[in-house]
Amino acid sequence: NIFIKGTAVLALSGIVVKFLSAAYRIPLTRMIGAEGMGKYSAAFNIFMPFFSLATAGITPAVSRLTASQPAGDISAYGKIKKKAALCFGLMSVFLAVAAVLVSWYYSIYMDTPMIFIGVALLCPNLIFATYEAIYKGISQGSMNMAVTAKASLLESSAKVVIGITSVYLAGTMVKKNAGDAQLIMAFATISICGLICFVYMHSDFIKRHKDIEE
Repeated sequence: NIFIKGTAVLALSGIVVKFLSAAYRIPLTRMIGAEGMGKYSAAFNIFMPFFSLATAGITPAVSRLTASQPAGDISAYGKIKKKAALCFGLMSVFLAVAAVLVSWYYSIYMDTPMIFIGVALLCPNLIFATYEAIYKGISQGSMNMAVTAKASLLESSAKVVIGITSVYLAGTMVKKNAGDAQLIMAFATISICGLICFVYMHSDFIKRHKDIEE
């Protein structure tokens, strides 16, 4: 029953997240135009391989390790989090620096500074997502799928609200180079929403563990 319920929660949240992603992507495309989307996509094409390397396999690995511990063993969960954060956290920082260097070289070669700016603004989210993956693994390993679902919904909802609002305001308030201002806000939104999701998951982890200890 717990497994079925958890799977249903993740599946439902995944569907809602897809709709929210469309609600963000469609108006964003209209606002920044074809040229802006070209730069936006180019930055993501550089960023995503590093993002995938940083986060791939973390959640299932931490989940399996957590599931092998006695249920409710706070000290074991804490040790898993610390070791995973040290190992994967350092790796995420290294990959973020590598992504920035690659984008810097690419932007010089293509004479498109916005690609470098975009990747530099996206890279904090690479680090946030790494820690989110650790928290998701601990939550899923302890059969608490709601945390992962809520975090995904929070991040996607924040992206729609913050992203669309900030890009729209940049386009209407900035008179010179409005397109670049909109792109900067679009890139910054990703990391801002990643930070919001990370803060939520970290706070939830601390709160739940304090509740169990009490």
